[in-house]
Amino acid sequence: QDNYPDFLNIDLGSYGPVDIVADLQDVPIINNSVDLVASNSVLEHIYNFQKVIEEVYRILSPGGYFYLCVPSACLRHHEFDFHRWTTPGLHKLLENKFEIIDSGSVRGVGYALITFVDALISYKIKTVTVKKIISSLWRFISKPLLWIKSESTEEYQAMSQTIYVIGRKI
Repeated sequence: QDNYPDFLNIDLGSYGPVDIVADLQDVPIINNSVDLVASNSVLEHIYNFQKVIEEVYRILSPGGYFYLCVPSACLRHHEFDFHRWTTPGLHKLLENKFEIIDSGSVRGVGYALITFVDALISYKIKTVTVKKIISSLWRFISKPLLWIKSESTEEYQAMSQTIYVIGRKI
């Protein structure tokens, strides 16, 4: 949600750094005019996400790049949170429109594990003081999990909190 020179920030709502408020299924940008589209943890909030992929393809110039980051092993985090993906699923989603350049894990297994245990503590422990103590202890103990080195295997990516794919428009 930062502004960068020469980048347009498009969103469904009017937030501080948003340049264009638009339905992501009908973006007010001319065909073949954009060199890069970066979608970071957005697609899971769009029920009919296929239309968004078609819009990305429409506005990207030939040879343009698409960076797509989505949740894989992740808790539901919003009222409008509909989808989760795997790396093979992302590759299939972009096939015939994009050449896959790269894919991998953004937030790996350590992030996923920390988040799931945090949620378990939050949901299952009812006593506020005990919850605070256990939660603080877990945050301290779990820090080294963030140092787990990412792997490029599909198995690792399937257990990662968020994954990405980079495609080039064919």
